[in-house]
Amino acid sequence: MCLGFLIKNYKLLISSPSRLHFGFLDPNASLGRRYSSLGLSISNFDTKLLTNASSSIEVFGDVCNSEIKKTILSLIIKLQNHFQSSRGLVVELISVPPRHCGFGTGTQLGLSIAKSFCIHYCYPFNINELSVIVGRGSRSGIGIAAFQSGGFMIDGGKSNYALPPPLLIQKKFPDSWKILLMLDNSKTGLHGNDEKEAIKRLPKFEKKISSHLCHETLLRILPAVVEKDFNSFASGLNEIQRIMGNYFSPVQGGSNFLSKEVETLVGWLTKNYNIAYGQSSWGPTGFAIFESHELLIKALNDAKKERLINSSMHTVICEASNVGASVEKLNDS
Repeated sequence: MCLGFLIKNYKLLISSPSRLHFGFLDPNASLGRRYSSLGLSISNFDTKLLTNASSSIEVFGDVCNSEIKKTILSLIIKLQNHFQSSRGLVVELISVPPRHCGFGTGTQLGLSIAKSFCIHYCYPFNINELSVIVGRGSRSGIGIAAFQSGGFMIDGGKSNYALPPPLLIQKKFPDSWKILLMLDNSKTGLHGNDEKEAIKRLPKFEKKISSHLCHETLLRILPAVVEKDFNSFASGLNEIQRIMGNYFSPVQGGSNFLSKEVETLVGWLTKNYNIAYGQSSWGPTGFAIFESHELLIKALNDAKKERLINSSMHTVICEASNVGASVEKLNDS
């Protein structure tokens, strides 16, 4: 019998990594499975929260704004309804990445709350079932996989809209490959109803293009990750980003990037350095992956000298996170 919720001074610290979404392989389901995504779990942008059992719901924290508080309240109510429970949760939000910027924050927040609720009250945590309950995984399974295992991930697309896409592949990403994130603080990516309407306006995705993307993924990108072949990895990912950027450009201002500032900086980096680059999901966040930390630092310093990073932007250095979410039990003494 589980008595965790009866322990008065019992808290959970949950940290879950963000993810970069690299693109879809078949948005039109030419073989019956729609979307199919590839992506990477990253460090330095964790969703972190501290929770304890309660008869009521309380949400607070220095980084907790009205939108996030409303979201967390809604998540807890969904879990109460699902488990037919009246139990609440006290949630202190410690850190959260920028929302609607390409980090998959909504998924990490939803699954962190679900995990916490299940541990405190001894409910079974079925990640696929609870992803549906908290409204995640409707197109991509990469955020769910990041929470579960981290690393470089590929999902199998959706055949049943009631279930998230299955995780097909999870591989450890090379530790020496470092990532430069480029954030535009003046913009947010499409989300909610705007995102749904934008997807409806996209043109048909040709089967031959989908086949090409699958070929690049299976026989270039994936072996390159396993063998730590940076040049092949960059070549394959840049091709996928080029094609997906062109496909989504009609609904993001005619460009492969939502942010012109990010596009300019990425363009300069590609001319001067050997990188894997692109935009995560709807942006505006851009990324550049370097073969080494030394190359990244040199490129960043050169970009600053060229005054390519203006006041609306900031850059963050991170690396892959090859583990999923962590849960730590704490005594509140």
